[in-house]
Amino acid sequence: MAYKAIRIIRIISKRNPHWLQKTNIIQPLLRYWNKKNLESIEDDLLKELIRDEITQILKIFVQYAKDNHRSIKIIFDMLPIFNLRQASDLSFLYNFYKYYIGEHYTSEEKRLVFEEFLKYIKNPEVPIETIANASYVLIYPMMLKCFKAGKAKEMFT
Repeated sequence: MAYKAIRIIRIISKRNPHWLQKTNIIQPLLRYWNKKNLESIEDDLLKELIRDEITQILKIFVQYAKDNHRSIKIIFDMLPIFNLRQASDLSFLYNFYKYYIGEHYTSEEKRLVFEEFLKYIKNPEVPIETIANASYVLIYPMMLKCFKAGKAKEMFT
């Protein structure tokens, strides 16, 4: 049942990207997302269904983050997916982190992302693997783009 609802949300948000801003659907999806534990599932068929469900949720979150640059927390809520050893294609998420944020976020928004990252790495509940992935897919590419554009000072002040 949840999978069908997620698919419907994804279809609507794909056809009308700004729809997500007008609804209160992101918070319940985030709660649902944070309850997921893909590593504990043993059944391969169920695992595949849940992987597809997770991919759809991530696509919804990426769409929301593209339309709401000030919603920084959602960027960090998606990062733990990179800790899983999986066969799913998450290139859309990788490209969002590596290219979209660096190219489309303003210096001020990048500074907010960096400040959230500093808070994130101080949290003892965040696994070191997640922090390493955050550095690799989010922070390094974002900083590199700033340095190349000569806007590093704006990002850090």
